[in-house]
This record gives sequence, C-alpha cells and structure tokens, in this order.
Amino acid sequence: MFAGFLLLNTFVLWVVLGLQLLKGAINAETPRWAVILAVVVYPLTFAAAFAAIDLYERYHGWAIVAPVLLPPLIGLYAIWARSPQLHKKPPGKFTSVIWAAILVLTIAPIPLFFVDARAYPERKKRADRGSKGV
Repeated sequence: MFAGFLLLNTFVLWVVLGLQLLKGAINAETPRWAVILAVVVYPLTFAAAFAAIDLYERYHGWAIVAPVLLPPLIGLYAIWARSPQLHKKPPGKFTSVIWAAILVLTIAPIPLFFVDARAYPERKKRADRGSKGV
C-alpha cells in the first residue's frame, strides 16, 4: 500500500517537474545543450526514481537517496532556467554541475536494480534458512 502511494506521488511530482523544465526550455537563455540533455536524461530520472523506490522497498538502505535528491536538483535547475534574473552570471558552470549531479543520481540505481534483482532469490533463500534455524 505504501509503495503504491509513494509511486503515485512520485509520478505526479515528476509530471510537475517536467512541466517546469519545459517552461525553462522555452526560455531563450537556457543553453541548447542543456535542453537536449534534459530531453534525454529527464525520462531516465523518472525510471531511476521508480527503480530506487523498488530497491528501497525490498532492501532498504541507500537506494532512497535518488528519489529524495533528484526532485530538488531538477527543481533548482527549473527555477534557474525560468528566472532571467539568475542568468546574469555565466550559466555553463551551474548548468554543468547540476546536470552532472542529476546524471550520477540517475545512473546509480539502474545497474544496482538489475544486480539486486538477480541476487534477490539467493538472498531470500538464505534469509529463509536463517529464520528457520532460530
């Protein structure tokens, strides 16, 4: 029940963030390479957040970091992209740092999701054997 509620909230949050990024992309001062990167990476952040939520539901631990940190980073960039007053400084460094962080948080849970999914049956067997022996 909790996971379904969390996934629904995540979906709504990502739709709102996507609309904010779209508004920022329409702004002429947003670097074109950042717009292209957003079109490619943003859907992957959505998949990574869902994968991280699934990982967290099964194993707990660090996997919750991606869905917790991605929205503020994406929102921060969307606010910057929509605010011409913030564009007075050169945008390259800010844009690069934000998108690098987003990319790292996006990539991190995806391979771990597949590794953990393959190792899960063996861990479950060991856990079941351990609980029966107690």
